[in-house]
Amino acid sequence: MARKKILQNDDPVESPDSTGIDTIQISENVIAAVVRKYTLSVPGIARLAGQSLVGGLADIFGKRINDKSIIVELDDDKVNLTVHVIIKFGEHVPSVATNIQTVCRKYVEELTGQLVGKVDVVVQNLESEDDPKEEEEDDVLEESAADE
Repeated sequence: MARKKILQNDDPVESPDSTGIDTIQISENVIAAVVRKYTLSVPGIARLAGQSLVGGLADIFGKRINDKSIIVELDDDKVNLTVHVIIKFGEHVPSVATNIQTVCRKYVEELTGQLVGKVDVVVQNLESEDDPKEEEEDDVLEESAADE
């Protein structure tokens, strides 16, 4: 019985439920996009680490491809993920991180068919609603909107 190969960045991974000789290539960017979308949907997440407010808006609208806050490592038969996040101040950090792990594992496996080995969550900071950095970025957004 022939097996279908799933190619990920030139690294073939055989799919056990395959029946042909066709190939399917899933880019790391696809996996990162799934992780990004569903991580940002977890309650308690302020944003991905390394993002400004403007960068976060670009993610919401799907205009960003490369992201240093999500690392996708392709192992032989597994995908390992590392997600760097900033959590809203006052949230229970372990609960939010556990929710991120659950959501990432579920949707990466469901949408790509790839087994997820581990999901490491790195909480880099907490962000409060009255964070001065956010207020500066809001001023920049308002100025940009006024210019248009």
